[in-house]
Amino acid sequence: MNTQVKQRLFITFVALAMLGLLAIGIKTLASESDARSIALAECMKDNFQLFELCYRKTNQEISPSFFNYISPFLPATLLLWVSWLFKLSFQLEVDDRQSKSIRKVVFYIGCFVAALGCFFPLYIVLEKTLDRLASVLIYQLFLMPWLAVSWLCAPLLFQRLLDPENRMVEFIKLKKVALVVLVAPLVATVLMTLRQALSI
Repeated sequence: MNTQVKQRLFITFVALAMLGLLAIGIKTLASESDARSIALAECMKDNFQLFELCYRKTNQEISPSFFNYISPFLPATLLLWVSWLFKLSFQLEVDDRQSKSIRKVVFYIGCFVAALGCFFPLYIVLEKTLDRLASVLIYQLFLMPWLAVSWLCAPLLFQRLLDPENRMVEFIKLKKVALVVLVAPLVATVLMTLRQALSI
């Protein structure tokens, strides 16, 4: 198998791993949402006044498992391990104008995704009244940031495997953006605890 074929095959697997980062998280959230909707309807079928109780009950009983959380990252992790094990190294051309333009677009999209990942947990905590805040579960604050980070990891994976010389500056900047997203649900959790403790 010549080098060009190996490179194309490797890029194909990189693309599939990136697709996994983008799609598996959405599929997980959609499946969980459908399961909760069915359970909520079943719980309320005899008494519609039990919405708050049923809503909390279904959210406690049906939540993503640990495997659900790590599943988007498994194909990427496997590919990184294979790349390290066989010392695979392919360098794409990254200096042409079209490539730079595409990377800038991806960077700005990544920043928008990160902004949403930061916004939702803070909005959940700050928007709700104190009595409704009691129904918020900790894992709910981490769902959107988790999805945002999985999306941000797609270009980071691309850069890690196909730009070993770190010339894709825009993608490298996304690492710092991803770290900010990881901090957002922790800040939201602290704010929620403070609101409940101080009754504000």
